[in-house]
Amino acid sequence: MKTNIILLITSIILCTAFYSDYRDPYIGIYFCQCSRTSVNSQGFSNKEIDTVSVFVLKDEMDSVLNIKIQKNTYKFKLKSNTLYAYSNMGHYYGNFYSKDSLIIHLSYGHFSSMVFKGKKK
Repeated sequence: MKTNIILLITSIILCTAFYSDYRDPYIGIYFCQCSRTSVNSQGFSNKEIDTVSVFVLKDEMDSVLNIKIQKNTYKFKLKSNTLYAYSNMGHYYGNFYSKDSLIIHLSYGHFSSMVFKGKKK
């Protein structure tokens, strides 16, 4: 009986020691170039370029990542290397290119968008 309990405890410890979340390689801080595009009332397009840090964190829910850009946090569903908007609260999507590069598209209506493209620090 004691042997069975010891084997059970040992197997639980070994299993948890080697457990790896498939989202782990994507977690980190990415140094990104941000392109903002907007159209004004005369139909002219303005483009601004800036650099920002993008924080990629695991959510409590499986296959969901929290991506913090400046003061805003977006929830993405991760499938393969593709990011899909987790809720219907906005139009956004993205991709991971290898484990150290990402691109994220955020749309604000028909007249404004932002694109973040960068590499992990």
